[in-house]
Amino acid sequence: MLAALKTAPPAGRAALLPALGRLGGSEALAVVRAAMNDPDGAIRDAAVRALSNWPAATVADQLMQLAREADQQPHRVWALRGLARVIARQGGTQPQETSVSCSGTCSRRGTD
Repeated sequence: MLAALKTAPPAGRAALLPALGRLGGSEALAVVRAAMNDPDGAIRDAAVRALSNWPAATVADQLMQLAREADQQPHRVWALRGLARVIARQGGTQPQETSVSCSGTCSRRGTD
């Protein structure tokens, strides 16, 4: 899949990126992180969705940063939901509690 992403047109990249969020892995994470800075908005959206569905807690800090600082409200919401899933998978706080604890930080930007 990583090889296909390198040669895919923008629409193809946007379609493939979310699948990386379910597969995980260090190479896939590097591709997703790079795509978050792509000039194409659809690719950036797909990259944030991929990160929000990441199967490991290694992305928790980046999701928190996105929830606080992303310019686009959908990105902040996706990141917050992804963070709640990561924490729940790790046996930590329940997703509802995570949303509440971050809402004070995120509400200033309109994510609650």
